[in-house]
Amino acid sequence: MYTQRLNPTQEQQTKLRAILENEQKQMQELRTNTAVAPPERMSKMRQIREETNNKIREILTAEQKEKFDAMPRGPRPDRPGRPNRLDRPAATR
Repeated sequence: MYTQRLNPTQEQQTKLRAILENEQKQMQELRTNTAVAPPERMSKMRQIREETNNKIREILTAEQKEKFDAMPRGPRPDRPGRPNRLDRPAATR
């Protein structure tokens, strides 16, 4: 997605890959850490995402930053997320 929309240089692509792999690792560790309560987990996930976005912005040109800032955030329409927790029967919650 970033490659198509931002047209990064090879150097930027290498840095982007490292940033996103680090984010993925942090998120996975957080998901598997059952000691963290769900509200705190969500808060930490938002913090990780914000830190990732800031790191990405640091490596972009001014024009790329504008495009990056205009990119939609949240669930992508082509990758539907899990249904709302309250939409599932109580037995599966």
